[in-house]
Amino acid sequence: MKRFYKQAQAVKNGDVYEVQLDGRSVKLPESKAPLSMPVRGLAEAIAAEWDAQEGAVVPDSMPLMQIASTCQDKVSKLRAAMHDQLMKYVDTDLLFYRTDNPPDLRALQEAAWDPVLDEFETRYGVRPIVTDGLVALSQPQALHDVIDGILSKLPDEAFTVAQIAVPASGSLITGILFTLGALDAERVLSICRVEERHKDGIYDADKYGQDPSIEKADKAMMQDLQACRQYLDLLAAE
Repeated sequence: MKRFYKQAQAVKNGDVYEVQLDGRSVKLPESKAPLSMPVRGLAEAIAAEWDAQEGAVVPDSMPLMQIASTCQDKVSKLRAAMHDQLMKYVDTDLLFYRTDNPPDLRALQEAAWDPVLDEFETRYGVRPIVTDGLVALSQPQALHDVIDGILSKLPDEAFTVAQIAVPASGSLITGILFTLGALDAERVLSICRVEERHKDGIYDADKYGQDPSIEKADKAMMQDLQACRQYLDLLAAE
């Protein structure tokens, strides 16, 4: 749609801050309730996304707006179902499944993934099982219980970030540690792109260039993860 407003700004309304376009509150896509933030900084950042639109309004260029809308419109109502979906990653996490051949790819996996499992074990006292077999793993109940507890204790805003980071990375362990601030966006990308980087080495991507589709996917993922980090940082700043 075309830009239909002249000014976007954050406006205090009681205990919250709304994003307004020419004095009218931005409404959530589904509930049609006003989009509201608990802190001014986040509302101002979302208003800046609206203000940066030129000609046409492009939702994909407003990641903070999308995260905040998901939190207020969906997570607040569908959290239990989303929780169950995330728990399915306990047995299918990318980090748990290793190759046995070629050896250099296995070495890259261990170098990228084992420190993440080390960090998780240090924090929570349980270490996932890993395999190089083809049969799906069944992780110990202790791991299921720990992760269930972690997700349950996250506030809606942090849960929203986990709900984005886990599917994006293919790893529940990685997504949780990213949400908690133990991993940054660059590290998450390197963790979940080990196989692609191995292929880059085989096909000499430094000389001939990276696969354009992978490069595009990496850029989109970085934008999403960086927006997630900014979202949580702005919430914590006030």
